[in-house]
Amino acid sequence: MVIALTLDHNAVTMSNCLEFYSGSTVLLAGGTGFLGKTLLEKILRCLDVRKIYLLIRTKRGCCGEQRLKTILEDRLFDRVRKPELIAKIVPVEVDYATKDFGLAPELACEIRKEVEIVLYCIATVKMMAPLKETVETNVFLARRMLRWCRTFSRLQAFLYTSTFYCNFDQEICKEKVYKDLPFGSYDIVMNMMEHLSVEDCEQLKNTILQKFPNTYTFSKRLAEIMIESEFGQALPVAIYRPPVITPTYREPMLGWTDNSYGPVAFVKSFWDGLGLVKYENARVKCDLAPIDYCANAVLICAYDVAQKRRVSSDACVPVYNHHSNMVKTTFGDMTSCIGDSRKGFWERIIW
Repeated sequence: MVIALTLDHNAVTMSNCLEFYSGSTVLLAGGTGFLGKTLLEKILRCLDVRKIYLLIRTKRGCCGEQRLKTILEDRLFDRVRKPELIAKIVPVEVDYATKDFGLAPELACEIRKEVEIVLYCIATVKMMAPLKETVETNVFLARRMLRWCRTFSRLQAFLYTSTFYCNFDQEICKEKVYKDLPFGSYDIVMNMMEHLSVEDCEQLKNTILQKFPNTYTFSKRLAEIMIESEFGQALPVAIYRPPVITPTYREPMLGWTDNSYGPVAFVKSFWDGLGLVKYENARVKCDLAPIDYCANAVLICAYDVAQKRRVSSDACVPVYNHHSNMVKTTFGDMTSCIGDSRKGFWERIIW
């Protein structure tokens, strides 16, 4: 897998990246999700950070500390379940719907003074969720987080995870923010999303989305425009665009996943006998990336944007496309492979 990244002319070396993270304080938003968990494990195992503030919501009656304890019981963390490593994690219970995310003033002040690197992985990935709900999570929550990060006195990098497919309409997707929207300008669309009710948004959804196939890709395009328009000069912010994400390839084990989204759902439907017929273009190449490759890319991109901002405060936000020009496998090939040996294929996935 070759990751197409716009990096400085000086090659990124392992020692440079390790030195950047050594002794640093990281804030991880979205650390309970698929990519967030993988990032948390990678940071604990490979990077000598000082502290990780892990933003975590109360869910189904479980507080932040209880949820963290449950997360760390996953076999993904078998290699890092050591007291000295776990002690670096500070679970920060948040309520994203309230002012200052519901943090106590003392803790909020501590975070503002200490955090140097923010890795933002919060997103709803439900393709057909209501438009208002999707934009609230994928755009407005990110905006509130970025506004908060403006107050961080030591911030060196803010890395926002987007998706390669928010620019599905581009024949060649360059490493830039595309600002065209199907219904008016950025300001008009944001104003509509802020003031229209959930019901009104649903009634106007087809008019607003137009060529966009779902609310997810639309919200991610809008988020990218928001980041460059409102924070391009104010913050050392960058955008990382992964493709479709698959289970781990190598780190810390082969085949780990915690969900049945994307290609895993494709495989599982065959295994369960529900996917006897698939509608696909068998000639299209599979643009996939293992989750451990994506975690590595996030960490490298955060390092790179910090280096870029030391020499320039350009308003153009650095964008990193995760893509391989070497992929030759098509969806037709994948379907044939699953059909020929689905049991062996499925049994390689670790839950």
